[in-house]
Amino acid sequence: MDKPTLPSVRMISGGVIVYTRKDGVLRILLLEQNNKRYERKGRKAKKRVIDIGPSGRLEGQENALEAAKRELKQETNLDLKIEDDYTDSYSYVFEGEAYEGKDKGKRAKIIKTRKYYLAHASEDQLKKLKLSDEHISYKLVTIDEALHSKDIMRPQKGLLKRLKARFASSDTNVN
Repeated sequence: MDKPTLPSVRMISGGVIVYTRKDGVLRILLLEQNNKRYERKGRKAKKRVIDIGPSGRLEGQENALEAAKRELKQETNLDLKIEDDYTDSYSYVFEGEAYEGKDKGKRAKIIKTRKYYLAHASEDQLKKLKLSDEHISYKLVTIDEALHSKDIMRPQKGLLKRLKARFASSDTNVN
């Protein structure tokens, strides 16, 4: 018996990659997702999921930048200036429940695009960091350390490689 064809739904989210300089070395903020909050079960409940920054879906009439700023504040309590000269994105596909549109509430093939912006945080600003219930821990790592993590999705690593190249063109201490 053929499996029924799922509707395809495009979704967009906005996110922020937070970076800082610690001991002269560029580091980015990684967040570990709270599997209990996302009601993951079985093997998925034990798998660590690391985000390269706070992100979330657009709400109402928001654009990706507005969503990114809101998510940054909601998920980390940080209120940072978004840099004007950077944006990057990646897409991935999964099965899930559509949260908007004519297929809202139905199982669908989700084509998700995450659009990321960049924000610098000083050590003083990072002292204000407070995680929401969406994440259970955070750490500051070099881009190379993030690229070697087995808990970061391949599409995120592609974005990080591009980000590393961007910083490398203007900076010698990105590793």
